Amino acid sequence: MPRIRLKDTTVTIAASGGSIAVKVADGGISWTLARNLEYEMNRGAIDSVVEGDDIPVAVEMSFVYEYILASGGAVPTPAEAITKTGAAASWVSIGANPCEPYAVNITVLSNSGCSLLAKMTTVFTEFRWDSIDFDLASSSLAVRGRCKTKFIATTRS
Repeated sequence: MPRIRLKDTTVTIAASGGSIAVKVADGGISWTLARNLEYEMNRGAIDSVVEGDDIPVAVEMSFVYEYILASGGAVPTPAEAITKTGAAASWVSIGANPCEPYAVNITVLSNSGCSLLAKMTTVFTEFRWDSIDFDLASSSLAVRGRCKTKFIATTRS
């Protein structure tokens, strides 16, 4: 499972109608790529392997954030932006199909702090949350969900 340490990164949560940029103090994000292989048998021996149904990318992230940047109006929290509640209640799903549940794109911009090293941008498209855990004592948020894709886009610049 790939993992990105979120210290000193910016996480952007975007849907149609709004976006927020969250400056993360500490945390991490990990994801799982999986595939469904079906082994076909012939008289008790493996005869062939075929690929079965697609499996969405599973994502887990937890972080403590320093501040949130947004343009205009009330600024939603990361949880509100992900769940389409509070100040993000008027946001519209980023998904192409309006009949599907609300989805956001999450972009992680990792900056090493060293000008000699490349910045890395990781995009989680059509992310839909499954569960969110809040910890007020540590001011942290943990989110688990899945993306409507089999792979995650990562670029270096």
